[in-house]
Amino acid sequence: LFSFLQVCKKKYKMFLRHVYEIKKRLLFITSVLFLNFILFYHYSEEILYVIVSPLGVDKYLIFTNITEAFFSYINLAIYSNFIIIILISLYHLISFLYPGLYIEEKKRIKIYLSIFFSFFIIGNIIIYQMVIPSAWSFFLTFETTNLDGFLNIHLEAKINEYLDLFLVVFLLSNFFFQLPVILIIIINLNIISIKQLVNYRKVFLILSLILAAFCSPPDIFSQLILATPIIIFYESLVFFLFLQKKYKTYNLIIK
Repeated sequence: LFSFLQVCKKKYKMFLRHVYEIKKRLLFITSVLFLNFILFYHYSEEILYVIVSPLGVDKYLIFTNITEAFFSYINLAIYSNFIIIILISLYHLISFLYPGLYIEEKKRIKIYLSIFFSFFIIGNIIIYQMVIPSAWSFFLTFETTNLDGFLNIHLEAKINEYLDLFLVVFLLSNFFFQLPVILIIIINLNIISIKQLVNYRKVFLILSLILAAFCSPPDIFSQLILATPIIIFYESLVFFLFLQKKYKTYNLIIK
C-alpha cells in the first residue's frame, strides 16, 4: 500500500508539473497576443501600404463611414496577429509534446515542420509577388476612360472591402499551399499507398485546379500559379516514393 501511495504521489507531482508548464505557455501566448496587437496596430498604416502596393503607385483607398478607417486598422491588426499567434501556438504545442515522443516520431515531426514552413514561406512569396498582382491586374482591366468606351469607370476601393478581399485570397491561398503537408501526413499514416497515388493522379490534378479556382480570384492565370507548384510537388512525391520502394526491394533481394 505504501509503495502504491508513493507511485500515486510521483504521478501527481508529474501531473502538476505538466499543468504548470501548460499555464506558463498559455500565459506567454496570451502576453504575446496583446503585445503583438498593440505593435501591429501601431504599424497598421505601414502594413496597409504593403497590402495596397500590388494595386499600383497611383491607387488609393477611400472610406465612406466616419469609423470605417479606424475599425479597418483594428481588423488588420487582429488578422496579422492571428497569423503570428497560430505559428507561436504551434511551436509551443510541439515543444510541450516533443519530450514524450519516440525517436521515430521526433524525426517525422521535424520533417513535417520543415515542409510546413518551406511551403508557408514559398507560398507567401508566390501569393504576394504573383497571385495578388495578377488578380488585381485582371480586375483593373474593367477600368475605362472616355477614349475606350462610353463611360469613365475608375476604381476607388473602400478600405474595408479591399482588406476583406485581400485577406480572403491570402488565407485561402495559404491553406492551399499546406495541402502537401496534409498529403505527406496521410501517406506516413499508411492511409494512402503509392499505387493509389498513381491511380488517382488525374483526380488530384482536377481537384487541384478546382481548389485553386476557389482559392484564387476569377482569372485563369492566378489559378494556374496556385495549382502548378502543388501538382509539381505531387508528381515529385510519387516519383520519390517509387524510387524509395525500388530501393527497399533491392535491399531485400541482396539480403
